[in-house]
Amino acid sequence: MITITGGNFQDLGGNLLTGTLTLVLSQDANTSGSPPEYVYGGVSLTFAVTSGELAVSEQIWSNAEFDQSGTYYTATLQAASGQQMFKKPQTWVFVATAGQSVNLNTMSDTSI
Repeated sequence: MITITGGNFQDLGGNLLTGTLTLVLSQDANTSGSPPEYVYGGVSLTFAVTSGELAVSEQIWSNAEFDQSGTYYTATLQAASGQQMFKKPQTWVFVATAGQSVNLNTMSDTSI
């Protein structure tokens, strides 16, 4: 697993966002660890965002840790008011290796 932190998420006015970040894995996958762990695709992982950052650091599976190629997370960001902050859901691929930390302010609709 990797640790995700940070964010620097802002609303449309440039104010630091309070709301939620949701990640959904694209498909069922097995981890490459021993023993392998089955991870369900389509399950929402929802994380609190306060003052533009994840409220606490969180652990998730890196896409690099799955036996299945082509996995990705669909990321959506929602303000506390319910307004969607990304124009469209983003596709995020985490290529960090187990134990690494990724600051989400480096993420965009691309792979990192």
